[in-house]
Amino acid sequence: MSLDPVNGVATLSGVVKPALSAAAMRGAEQSSFCGPEAALLANVRDAITSAGFGDWTVAADHAPSAQWPCYAGLDFDAETRSVILEGHATG
Repeated sequence: MSLDPVNGVATLSGVVKPALSAAAMRGAEQSSFCGPEAALLANVRDAITSAGFGDWTVAADHAPSAQWPCYAGLDFDAETRSVILEGHATG
């Protein structure tokens, strides 16, 4: 926790369980973070479910395109229990 008494703000930060992060990364790496989108999402979903995180969902922040067929990384939204493929990468 970080406190900013001047502005009256307390900032909390957290991390997801390392097992969830590692499983999502394994799933994404199966497709080298590249599409087809359905296969990539399925790889991540299968990996996190196998690791015991079947209550989490997997989504992408945008659809892959010919110019940007791959994703740059993963993000985690604990509030919605979502693993999100994000960013643009060429492949």
